[in-house]
Amino acid sequence: MTGMAVANIMVVDDQPTNLKLLEDILRDQGYAIRSFPRGRMALASAAQSPPDLILLDINMPEMNGFEVCERLKSDRRLSRIPVIFLSALNEVEDKVKALRCGGVDYITKPFQVAEVQARVETHLELHRLRRALEKHSDHLEEVVRSRTRDLADAHARLKILDQSKTDFLHLISHELRTPLNGLLGVSQIILS
Repeated sequence: MTGMAVANIMVVDDQPTNLKLLEDILRDQGYAIRSFPRGRMALASAAQSPPDLILLDINMPEMNGFEVCERLKSDRRLSRIPVIFLSALNEVEDKVKALRCGGVDYITKPFQVAEVQARVETHLELHRLRRALEKHSDHLEEVVRSRTRDLADAHARLKILDQSKTDFLHLISHELRTPLNGLLGVSQIILS
């Protein structure tokens, strides 16, 4: 993390002990942490200041993690934030549902510190690289648009020059024929 901005991670879990454990694990890695016990609070905070990554519990009162993730993914400004689901549910169907609703990974409880650190690090790096790629792509698109405008301008100037050349050649041709027509006319009169 040297030389880079500190990643901002949001943790959403209705269990205070889980929140505390995740805060400790992630703060020890140097991340800025925002914790929320409810999905609605997390959504409001994310809308105000989007985090770089979200760790999201599935089983919560009011709104479960799947609903929270779906709402995040339906918001254009928040849709690209990687979401890692947290759950004691270890069934394949739950993991598949988590991934299908927009999650990028799934960590089962009880947490293993090294696993949490590795997955968070990996997804933050992927997110950073994706943003860099998008920025580079946007830059390339702007370069292409600029070059296309330059080519269109050059083409328009060439058309004007080509028309000027054509007009000039017609004028010269006309001017050369006019005296010759006079001479030809006089010579025909003399011959007659």
